Amino acid sequence: FLADDIGDFSAALGFEVVGGINNNAPISVAVTGTTAYPAISTDPRSVFMRRLKSKPASGYASKHFIASLNAFDFGPLLAGRSVEAYKQYRQQEKKRLEDPEAAAPPGTAKDKHLLKHVEALRITNSGPYPAKVSFAMESTIPKEEPPSEAPPPPP
Repeated sequence: FLADDIGDFSAALGFEVVGGINNNAPISVAVTGTTAYPAISTDPRSVFMRRLKSKPASGYASKHFIASLNAFDFGPLLAGRSVEAYKQYRQQEKKRLEDPEAAAPPGTAKDKHLLKHVEALRITNSGPYPAKVSFAMESTIPKEEPPSEAPPPPP
């Protein structure tokens, strides 16, 4: 089954069974198929836990989705902070989620300044099929070199 469009499709498949009943009378089997793309919810009420209708008069809405701008306000961004400190924090959180009874090793206290710059987003699969989703900051993705232009072939 291969469809050019997404949606629900129905058809009848016809068969003739050799040696079947009623002198090999044709038999129809109704079949249905569904095509869809994997999807995640894009509704801001589902994705962002903190939402505001508009920016406050102070102009700061750190870690809030601003409905009037249809944008997430990250607030002040980290400058001079080590990416390694964040990675260490994420590893500790992963271990803590895997084994909540395990005590944190000494010297791994959460950096309260680092936590000011961490926000959880709720990613929900709103499609009919399982989806594997990965996220990354654009600045952490290695840049691909643009393809070099080959000289034109000789005439």
